[in-house]
Amino acid sequence: MAEIIFDGIILAAGEGRRMGLPKALLEIGGARLALLQRNLLMDAGCGSVATVIGSEARRVRDGLGDFPGIVENPDFKDGQFSSLVKGLLSINPERWAVVLPVDVFPVQVQTVKFLMEKASPPLDAVSPVFDGRSGHPVILSPKLCALIRAMPPASSRLDLVLRSCRRAFAGVYDKAVASNLNRPEDARC
Repeated sequence: MAEIIFDGIILAAGEGRRMGLPKALLEIGGARLALLQRNLLMDAGCGSVATVIGSEARRVRDGLGDFPGIVENPDFKDGQFSSLVKGLLSINPERWAVVLPVDVFPVQVQTVKFLMEKASPPLDAVSPVFDGRSGHPVILSPKLCALIRAMPPASSRLDLVLRSCRRAFAGVYDKAVASNLNRPEDARC
């Protein structure tokens, strides 16, 4: 079997209204959340990582500094799926995609590696599950990525696409996979 290679996509285009700032700029342990998520995906073995930004794009770019792999989604108000499509268009179409919303509390590198190990044909996707709840990151096959790339960006939601594909659910012991950082108090370590 051919080696499976992964690229990462961080979805960070939202407005972060409840947080009071774009979530990519949120600091956890003294580091910007987008940088923590990028380093996580790189440490897990992704060949490259695209970080999709949208709301307050200039502020986010300035706040992240010399940050490789930024992709701007001017249509971010069309929803997170539009950012997913932008991210998929920016990575190698032959690779599997590790999709991680920026507002997931950073998961463990071992968790991402475990999910990557579960990815193989004929599966289209792998989702982590903790305590009965599915979460992120989600691993997408090149075949499913191609299908999503061809969809109109404002046409769907990833959870709806995942319902109609061959997906494995992998039980993990990392509660962060089911987390969501919405308010400042959610980010307290």
